[in-house]
Amino acid sequence: MKTLFLSILILFFTYPLVSAEPDTNYFPLAEGNYWVYEDQIEIQDPQGNFEVENKYIGEKVKVKRINQLRTLKVLSTEIRGDFKIAKMQEEGTPEGTITFFYVVDNKNGRIYSYSNEQIKMILPDNNDVSIEGSPEYIFPLQVGSKWGDPESLERKDKMYFSYVEKLEDVTVPAGTFKDCFKIIHYTLPDETIQWFCPNVGVVRLEYRHHGTITDLISELKEINYGE
Repeated sequence: MKTLFLSILILFFTYPLVSAEPDTNYFPLAEGNYWVYEDQIEIQDPQGNFEVENKYIGEKVKVKRINQLRTLKVLSTEIRGDFKIAKMQEEGTPEGTITFFYVVDNKNGRIYSYSNEQIKMILPDNNDVSIEGSPEYIFPLQVGSKWGDPESLERKDKMYFSYVEKLEDVTVPAGTFKDCFKIIHYTLPDETIQWFCPNVGVVRLEYRHHGTITDLISELKEINYGE
């Protein structure tokens, strides 16, 4: 996503290692579906009203805290052969309302994310789909799955690729979700942990920046299937 929120929701650089038959219902991208999230944001700011310890620099710093609702909605969908194109809208970001696209490769169980500008290259005409880049998700998920570029997958420190650590039950404002996949992605500047529930999507996400404080906890408040 072109904002902090979408970029950390879908920042996984993926290289599929799963060969099982994909389950395209893992992420219910049907027209009219929408997710409402409660975001708790903490940003380092000299004018902030709160003082916290920044463990990465060993000093106390001022931060501002923001609580907000954010809505992610499927505006429309289109089928092109083995591909499904979902136009997404996100409301409640600092930039206002934005749009982007998910492209689902139903044959191989992969989901890609593209901006409004990128989608023009991905969909050059009314019939073709020209995939570029790495997928954001691969399905079906399973404990031990990992994905990223081939060089990153060789690392022993589990950095710069995504992996499913385990299954966990997660309680958020929308309720308790059983057997969610805990997906971890570590880099030197930041870390993202998300809990993905089949047939629902992301139910909780935690993002932390390793340096200047930019932290986010996002929890699912509501999900609606169609209108």
